[in-house]
Amino acid sequence: MPPPTLPTDPSRATPGGDSAAAREQRVERALVELIFARTRVSNLVAFPVGLLLCWMLWNVVEHDLLFGWLAAKWAVSAARLVIAQRQRVEGAAGTLRWGARYEFALAIDGAVYGLIGTLLLPSHLPEVAALLLATTIGIAAVALIVLYSRLRTCLAFCAPLLLPPIVMQVMEGTRLSIYTALAMAIFLALIVNEGRRAAAAARDMLSLRFDLDDLAAERQQALDLAQRHSAVKSQFLATMSHEMRTPLHGMLGLASLARGDERAAARYLDMLDLTGRHLLGLINDVLDYSKIES
Repeated sequence: MPPPTLPTDPSRATPGGDSAAAREQRVERALVELIFARTRVSNLVAFPVGLLLCWMLWNVVEHDLLFGWLAAKWAVSAARLVIAQRQRVEGAAGTLRWGARYEFALAIDGAVYGLIGTLLLPSHLPEVAALLLATTIGIAAVALIVLYSRLRTCLAFCAPLLLPPIVMQVMEGTRLSIYTALAMAIFLALIVNEGRRAAAAARDMLSLRFDLDDLAAERQQALDLAQRHSAVKSQFLATMSHEMRTPLHGMLGLASLARGDERAAARYLDMLDLTGRHLLGLINDVLDYSKIES
């Protein structure tokens, strides 16, 4: 059996034999699938959360504005549900394509949530404004926990969520608003830093898992190959045992006949010589390594 072919460029190959590009795509697909799995609950929770915010702001924000925000929130949440369902139906083949669309929907969702700290923010009610800004930060913190496996996706949601309120607080120019803007900016920087570390850890974990899966598959292939070789060896030994014993029994019989019948001894000796040559040929075949391999 010929030895397995080694990659021509080890730096571009992985233990499973995939190229580096194929492995990277495999890891990326797994990360996107993880995003879909971890946001499944948040897609549903978004609907009652929107109602809860509208109920809290019912007496402090214009109703038309609230209804418009709620309609936008429910629309983008419904779009996220549809995209997630399409990815689930299509499977791995469409994960990256639907993942890009899902990331875009998350960015829009983050922008809609960002309106809580800008358009819906009642500046004349400091307590309510502080509560809404705290809600915005809380949503970003939850997003970091849910979307940790992919930094780009996490930032696609958190950046449009936090940046507009930060800019609005800076534009107000008061000591309190500047403090709030700096606090939110620091929190956004923490999201970037921790998100990068968490995403790198998730990527390394998936790479290690795929390496272990590939090694397990190679081990199983080697075990199957060894079992096939063992079966071939057993059949070979059984065949050669039969092929060698048959002429030996014949030779012993001919020798016995030659001893008992001197007149036919020459004919028996000729047959004995022929059988011996046949047995010699079998032994030569057994000792011929190339024929054993064949």
